[in-house]
Amino acid sequence: MLSKFFKLEVNREEFKVRFENILDEIKDKKVIIYGVGDGFRYFYDKYELDKFNIIALADRRFSEETEFFDYKAIPPEQIFYQDYD
Repeated sequence: MLSKFFKLEVNREEFKVRFENILDEIKDKKVIIYGVGDGFRYFYDKYELDKFNIIALADRRFSEETEFFDYKAIPPEQIFYQDYD
């Protein structure tokens, strides 16, 4: 469950502007997102994560390579074997 602080913080206009700037800066980079808990799900629903070139999602909940939200999902130990920026 997400905290009220988290929701307030990520819904502030300043946060939205910074996040959009980050998306613009790394849109051509190969990205691995670490962590697919409630925060990821919230961002997935709220922002256009397809602007990222997400090559994988990593989280301790994955014990082997699989799919999650239509992305390649890997355990953290496999991050070092991925080609990412």
